[in-house]
Amino acid sequence: MAIPEADKQFIQAVAEAIGKVSNPAAHPGAPPRLVVCLNHTETDIPEGAIGAGPYLESELDKEKPETLGSILAWIEERLHRSLDEAWAGPAGKNEDWDASAGEEAWARALSEIVFGMRYGGPGQAYFQNSKWDSYIFSRIQRRSVDYEEACKARKDATFPATHLEIQAYKVKLAKNDRKLEEVMVENTDPAVSIACACQHLTTYGVLTRGFTLEQHLDGANLAASQNKGKPLFDEKNGGRWYPTNLAHLRVPVATGIEPMPKAKGAPADSTQVIPVPLRPGSAYCYNPFGDAKYTTAWVPPHWVTVDEKGVPQLKKEHREQALNDLPEKTSQLKDQQYLHEDTESNVSVQKTVLSSDPSLANIPAENFSVQVDVPVSGQRKGSHIHLVLRISKDKKKVQLLDTTNGHPLDEHMAHTLMDPVSKAGIYDGNFISQVYQGNTFCGLGVPPEPPEDLLEMAEFIRRARPIGLLRLVITERVPPAKMTDDHILYVSKMFRMYGDNDEENFHISRCVWALRNMPGFTKLQGWFIIYTPQGELARMMWEHGARKRKLAEMEPVVYAAKKKKYEIKKANPNRDKKKDPLVEPTPGLSYIHDYRDTIVLTNAANGTCLYWHRKRSDLNFGSTTESFEGNAIPDAIRARVAPKPKQDAGKRMSYDGEHVHDRFCDPDTEDHTIEIPDLFRDGKPATAPLPAPEALADSAIVHDEDQSAPEVAFA
Repeated sequence: MAIPEADKQFIQAVAEAIGKVSNPAAHPGAPPRLVVCLNHTETDIPEGAIGAGPYLESELDKEKPETLGSILAWIEERLHRSLDEAWAGPAGKNEDWDASAGEEAWARALSEIVFGMRYGGPGQAYFQNSKWDSYIFSRIQRRSVDYEEACKARKDATFPATHLEIQAYKVKLAKNDRKLEEVMVENTDPAVSIACACQHLTTYGVLTRGFTLEQHLDGANLAASQNKGKPLFDEKNGGRWYPTNLAHLRVPVATGIEPMPKAKGAPADSTQVIPVPLRPGSAYCYNPFGDAKYTTAWVPPHWVTVDEKGVPQLKKEHREQALNDLPEKTSQLKDQQYLHEDTESNVSVQKTVLSSDPSLANIPAENFSVQVDVPVSGQRKGSHIHLVLRISKDKKKVQLLDTTNGHPLDEHMAHTLMDPVSKAGIYDGNFISQVYQGNTFCGLGVPPEPPEDLLEMAEFIRRARPIGLLRLVITERVPPAKMTDDHILYVSKMFRMYGDNDEENFHISRCVWALRNMPGFTKLQGWFIIYTPQGELARMMWEHGARKRKLAEMEPVVYAAKKKKYEIKKANPNRDKKKDPLVEPTPGLSYIHDYRDTIVLTNAANGTCLYWHRKRSDLNFGSTTESFEGNAIPDAIRARVAPKPKQDAGKRMSYDGEHVHDRFCDPDTEDHTIEIPDLFRDGKPATAPLPAPEALADSAIVHDEDQSAPEVAFA
């Protein structure tokens, strides 16, 4: 069946958005790259597809029920496929990058589970609260401590334990002559976030090699900044932290760090610095202040106090703003205008004036007048960290895993499915032969040899459940702005990104592979809407042993939690009714409160895939804003699966709602004339009676107070 010329033009325009399918072998020296394999590896062509090359055509009739049925069967089957088939293409192998079987298995498995994640802190994405980060990381570890038990180490701490409770727990164990490894238990149900920023991504890289948060990272993720002092980089453990004067940026990055010559005047028996060779899992770190311990800031006088030695000190409550928001410049006004000198003791006058003079309280920030040295610690604006994924055989190139794998990581590589979002995203990058300066380089961390067998670790992390929710949408292929409700042929019920068996883990990378060459792709389009569960629903999904728990089983607990919060607020006599109006919850999972859309995948008219849209959290020292990268969800789809406020309620779909276009229903019985796979209905419903909500309420999240300072994410 010939395609009308107008349709061909639209098909070509969409297809060109991701580039022609080129031969990755034409790019010598490139490391294996899943992001290229997913669209470039030759794979099955469905019945009804004709032609060759990047512009296949489909002869399937979009009006026939069997067409929609074949699409659902195709996607369901491919969701269960291993990605080994994708890696088998030319872009998945290169003799220049041959590594040991364990290293390559680890690199592939890690690439698969983190591919395409949304940008933002895990705790923020699921709970609007970064205190959950450490617990979330513990769920990918081979072994971990009991985070509920660890909470008891600090008075009034609430689940889950943070890095503060983990540190206190270690002290408590030591006092009782017990070692941390004695209380660590095997993780038989690993789970992984679908959201992370650079420091979380690099931490995932380290943990999946067999290290643990509690033993090697002081209970917290790696910082996008200096990481000197972490046990992971302790020379006694076989690791190494190289400060900037040793880890030079301009030398070939993978030749190893050269031994440093002896310093002038050093004793004859002293030794030069012995290098620990660069290896996968190493982390390059950046910070605007480099590896300096202090920086100078000019601040308003009322921000300053004077210590017992008479030295001006910045008050703690102003430290974050001084380091992140204020330019480093000298005063525009003379200090004497604010600081009246005393011929006998300038310090005593400073102390009196700075601590009490009310006339100094409103000095404009641009009129800095007091110079102070501010300790540099933690992450600052402009900080960054990225992970070494592979090292070439000649030791002259590295492949990085990063949160924004655009230039220079792809400058010699074919177009990928990330083009619609300007190559932004989390995926395996191309090679580089130098690590560029970027923001101020502050050090390189090289971990020890992995403590676990990497072949076993690769198998283990592939079992990790991605904690997310999916909805499959099938539409006619029309320009998004022209799409109407009548173009929507099918919307599945919401289902988990995993099944009841360890092998059923539908990571974002596998969702992409499932949409590839979908039947009828010329005239029909597949979409995956990916959601992050929120609050109580997220807690239940993250819980160890929750793999077989269906959404229908979790919903009563979620409702009980919302009901309990409602009753507590209602009973509060001091509640401000205007600022905090009450709406009594109703049974069922609700959009925004219980789940939020975060990523959209689709396919092009040539059968290849597009990373259409991703949400992005910009976390800035306690405040969080959210935006999206790529293309907006077509309004017709959004109206059903991610409705805007005050939208027509008639088009909204509940989490367990399913839509099949009338053309695929028997007009006499209104039954579907197609078979819907159980997967798209979140499996078969549980047969056992569900417990009453009242019996479940005590296990639910009731309070959301943050117990620790928020972690900050950087691109």
